Amino acid sequence: NNNSNNNNLADVTAKAGSQSMLASLMGTTLGIGLSPLLHDVPQFAMAFLCLSLIHQTGHYLSLRHVPLTRFNRHRLHLVLDPSCVVVVEANNNNNQGELLPLLSPQDVAARENYLPWYTKPDQTHEWLTIGSDVAALGGPDRVLDLLEERKDEENYIAVTAKTATGGSVSPNDETTTTTTTTTKKQQQQQQHRIQLVFMENATSVDCIRGMLFAHLLHYGVDREEARHRIDNEFPTFLDELQRVGWNIDSVNIEPGDAIRLSLEL
Repeated sequence: NNNSNNNNLADVTAKAGSQSMLASLMGTTLGIGLSPLLHDVPQFAMAFLCLSLIHQTGHYLSLRHVPLTRFNRHRLHLVLDPSCVVVVEANNNNNQGELLPLLSPQDVAARENYLPWYTKPDQTHEWLTIGSDVAALGGPDRVLDLLEERKDEENYIAVTAKTATGGSVSPNDETTTTTTTTTKKQQQQQQHRIQLVFMENATSVDCIRGMLFAHLLHYGVDREEARHRIDNEFPTFLDELQRVGWNIDSVNIEPGDAIRLSLEL
């Protein structure tokens, strides 16, 4: 079981269990060895706290060395965020930035947040909602307009908070955004909450594509440019994800109460 090191939940659980048993045996041995040297309650309490801290630190470090190759929302954000930052910086310098290179599962494992006081592992909860209901998207009529303008191959729609209650939509575009500033820099500085909703038949690849689109919008990339980049670079992007070790066939980024849209003809 000590050789179990990635991906499978049973393997990870077995590894954690074997390490816990080893730590317990070592702690018991140390406790027996230290007990003759301890003579009062404060000393016993201090020794207990020190051994517990060592145990928990070892457990935490072991988690950071177990790479998981399937995406959840946090891991996908850790992969997408640096790439989108590169694109934005390149745009600001009038260069053609690329989405590559990408973090590997080993890189992401070292960056994941496991500590209990991180109720939200990253900042996406401040600007991204996945699986919004119809009301958050602007009501039934608004959703129908978005669905009618959606291409057949687009299995998601993304709407910014400012246009969820109104505004115009460009034809054949999967997102809508209202520009309330006069310069691109001001637009990038403005915070918009993005509502991202997937169609009922959306695949794992569609989820990755939708998240990438939402991240580009969040960083102020113009929607047409973001769409153009995804159309041109997404196949290479997927190939690179697989090359560095990610499994793109299983993606779990939607909360339990997320809503998917379906079309009934």
